Amino acid sequence: MNRCCFDKCNKKLSLVDKSCKCICKNNYCILHRLPESHKCSIQYERFKIKYEACYNKKIIKI
Repeated sequence: MNRCCFDKCNKKLSLVDKSCKCICKNNYCILHRLPESHKCSIQYERFKIKYEACYNKKIIKI
């Protein structure tokens, strides 16, 4: 997709914009790339909790 997926934007995307996909699998321009700005359908709080539990493990000194 070569254009921003936000309803009223339709801006042509650069290669950098295309490489930064949202978790909802859509491409957005720099103005609409944040989940809050394009009203993302993914529930980020649940995703954040799973991510933190997986990648933020406590390091124990040996």
